[in-house]
Amino acid sequence: MRTLRLICPGLVLACLACASAEPETQQAAPAVAYKRPPFDAKQWAANIAFATDCEAAAFSMREQNRDEAWMAMRACVEKRRYARGLLTQINTVVEHWSDDLTNRPDGPRVAARFIANRGGDAVGDVATMQRARIPLFTLPAAMAKPTVYKGRYLIFRAAVSDMRDDPNLPPLLTMAETSMTGAETVRNDYSFGISSSGPGSATVNFGSNASLGPDALGPGVSKDRSLGVTASGSTNVHFGKLAFNNATVVTGRIALGRLPEIDPFLEPGHELIVLARFDGVKPDDSGNKTAIVTMVAYFEPEKLMTE
Repeated sequence: MRTLRLICPGLVLACLACASAEPETQQAAPAVAYKRPPFDAKQWAANIAFATDCEAAAFSMREQNRDEAWMAMRACVEKRRYARGLLTQINTVVEHWSDDLTNRPDGPRVAARFIANRGGDAVGDVATMQRARIPLFTLPAAMAKPTVYKGRYLIFRAAVSDMRDDPNLPPLLTMAETSMTGAETVRNDYSFGISSSGPGSATVNFGSNASLGPDALGPGVSKDRSLGVTASGSTNVHFGKLAFNNATVVTGRIALGRLPEIDPFLEPGHELIVLARFDGVKPDDSGNKTAIVTMVAYFEPEKLMTE
């Protein structure tokens, strides 16, 4: 009987070891951290229909991220298209955002834009913000005490008078301060006339825009009603409602604004809400003072002033 001899026992043992070994565990790929895209405040505000909802939504973000909340608030102020008016609720804005308006570098700029949204009553709105200790000041206060207010932010309303465009000198904007005041007007809703050719009768003639009902002059008196009179003649009667409009008045204070460069959009006659740093006053030979300011920003005020 033949016997099988193991020619290479080491090789057999090595093969058995390879067969019995467990496969190596593969290393897991390192996890890739998710990077959140930057907050697009302008796009965020574009999806909100009403200004008050925009401010409320921005305010609700403060607990999660105060910086993004402020960016959202700024976008609410800067947005020009809402379904029903711009953001103008000054008491709410001051209550919710006084810390940001005071401490953030762009706070004064947002405040000036907000005042322009409200129609540009700079003196009245700055006074409201000052009650919350927001450090914004008026042109008359600065001109009265130049050393106290030098270097501080001013917000004022002004009409552009002229701009120096000498290439050898820095641009300088001449502005005449203006303020808002209420003006009373009477808006006629309807009118009518009474005429007669002699004693005993009269004819009532209503105007083309009359809105009087059949009993407006009393029970049973209509457009063709004859009224008893004792003499010939005519009279006109007008009915109307008292209305209030905004009027701009010139205060007499002049400010010279330093500009970094010539701005072609600053045309003479335009009224602006100006944000500037107060540099001091310059008296002339007659003793009149002119304010010197460094322009920071300016905005065109809305046509209607919000109370």
